[in-house]
Parts: sequence; structure tokens; C-alpha cells
Amino acid sequence: MAYGVVHRFAGGTEEQYRASIAAVHPSDGSLPDGQVLHVAGATDDGWIIVAVHASQESWEQFRDHVLMPRMQEGIEGGFQVPPEETTFRAGVYVQEVPSGSKPIEGVGTATA
Repeated sequence: MAYGVVHRFAGGTEEQYRASIAAVHPSDGSLPDGQVLHVAGATDDGWIIVAVHASQESWEQFRDHVLMPRMQEGIEGGFQVPPEETTFRAGVYVQEVPSGSKPIEGVGTATA
């Protein structure tokens, strides 16, 4: 079952997000192995990221072998403190568009 994680960075900025994503996501703009959805944006008090992985094991692989090592090395211009983390306890449920794909109005599709 899909596994979701939410990271809240109090005081985080778009610039920090872009630097951090550039350091931990593939340079071709694709998602890391096992990640099926990545959504991020500004909040009233900082920045939030929602990532959905194919499984909890996929998330843990990315976290332990890519994300944490890079963050521990330090990412120039990236987030300076660890996020507040929340996970979806019993998996992620997705309601899909009934036929074909439909863009979400007002949402950009650019990647960092």
C-alpha cells in the first residue's frame, strides 16, 4: 500500500526548497525511485512537502540512503533544520480522475 509523509519546515522558503530538492531528487526532474507523488508549497508559517511512495519500505530506502545523508552533509541554501514529520498511519487512499488525466487548474507543473 502507498505510504505518505508530510514535512513542515517552519520558516522555510521556496529558495530553500528548490536548493534541497535539487540536492536529493534526480537531476532530470523525475521523482526518486519509488516516489509516486510530490507536492509542495508555502504555508502561513513556512513550507510544506507531501510525498507519496509506493510503500513504506520505498520511503525508508529514500530517507535512509538519500535524504538524510545529504541533509546531514549540509545543503547550501537548503533547509537548515529538520522538519516536523507526520506520516499517514494506515496507507494512502487516492481518488483518481474517472477517465484520462485532468490537470488541476491553477497548479504549475514546473520542477526545481
